[in-house]
Amino acid sequence: GDFFAWADSPDAARVSTVIANPPNIPAPDGDILMPELWGGWYGNDLVLRLLQADFDHLLVALPSYSDPAATVAAAQQLGYRCANFLAMGLEFGAYSREPKVADHIARLTAEGHGWASDDSYVVAVALLTRSPQVERDRSPELLRALQLRA
Repeated sequence: GDFFAWADSPDAARVSTVIANPPNIPAPDGDILMPELWGGWYGNDLVLRLLQADFDHLLVALPSYSDPAATVAAAQQLGYRCANFLAMGLEFGAYSREPKVADHIARLTAEGHGWASDDSYVVAVALLTRSPQVERDRSPELLRALQLRA
C-alpha cells in the first residue's frame, strides 16, 4: 500500500513513532540503476514527507549527500529536535557510483547541499522527536558528524 495515504488516515493517529530508511539517492530524475532508491533531486524528498506526516518521533537514516542541513532545518521548523544519532562512514555503492548519480552528488555537494568525497559519504541514523522531555537538540552535532573532512 501507500504509506503516505495511510499516514493521512485516522488509523495513523494511533502511531507515534516511525522507523524509516527511505529511498535517498539524489539524481536529476528516477531513471537510475534502481529507481526504487531515488529520493528526488536532493535525495531527501521522502524524509521531508515523513516529517510533514506529523508523527511524534521519527528514527530515520540521513545520508550526508542528501541535503541533511535542509532536512534538519525543516525538522526544526516542524518542532522536531534531534534527541540522538549514530553516524558512520560508508563507501559509495553501485547505485551511488552510477555516473549520472555520482556526477549529481558531486554537483550538489559543490553547491553546499551535502557532503561527500569522491568515493565515500557519511550516514547517520537520527532520532527526531517532538517530545517535550527531550530538552537538548543535538542537531548541530548531527550536522558536524555528517560533514566529511579531507
